Amino acid sequence: GKAGAPDVSGDPWDANYMGVWHLCSPNETTDSTGNGHTLTDVGTADVTGKVARGRDFVAANSDRMRAPDHADFDFADAYTIEMWVNPDSATPAIRNRIMQRYDVTSQDGYALWENPTTGTWSHYCWAAGAADRATSAAGASGGWEHIAGVRQTDGTILLYVNGAVEADTGTQAGAIDSSGNVVI
Repeated sequence: GKAGAPDVSGDPWDANYMGVWHLCSPNETTDSTGNGHTLTDVGTADVTGKVARGRDFVAANSDRMRAPDHADFDFADAYTIEMWVNPDSATPAIRNRIMQRYDVTSQDGYALWENPTTGTWSHYCWAAGAADRATSAAGASGGWEHIAGVRQTDGTILLYVNGAVEADTGTQAGAIDSSGNVVI
C-alpha cells in the first residue's frame, strides 16, 4: 500500500449497508456487505461498466437481477439507494425500472425509474398505500450517470443525479415493510 495511507483492513461496509452489488464480472452476484443477499441473474449480459465490468439489462426482454425478500430491505425511516446507470436511450420506449422493491399487498416499497416519455429520473416511495416521488428536471444524458434516491428521517424524498440534488422533492413518512424482492 501507499506509505502513510490509513489502515482500512477489515470489512469496509458497516451495519447500515444492507446490500452492495458490484456486478463487475459475469458471475458477480454476491452481496459485498457479507449479509448474504446474493442476486439471481435473469437474462443480463456482461458489458463494459463504469468501473471494470457491468451488466446489460434489456427492458424489452425483462432482464433483471433479483434479491429475495428480507427484513434488511425494510426501512423504518431514512434510506439511500444509489447506482451507476448507462441507459441505451435518453428516452426509452418503455419505462425502465432501474431498481424496485414493492409489495402489492402492503403497498410499501421504493424504486428508481427512468420515464419513457421524458427520459427523466424518478425516486418513488410507498408506505401503507400512500406514495410520493422526486423527479429530475432533465432527462437522462444517454451516458453514465450516478443516480441516488434518498429518504430522510422526516420523510423527505430526494433524488440526486451525478451528485446534484434535484429541486423536485416529495414527502412520504412511515415504515416500509414490504414482502417484495429487490429487483434491479
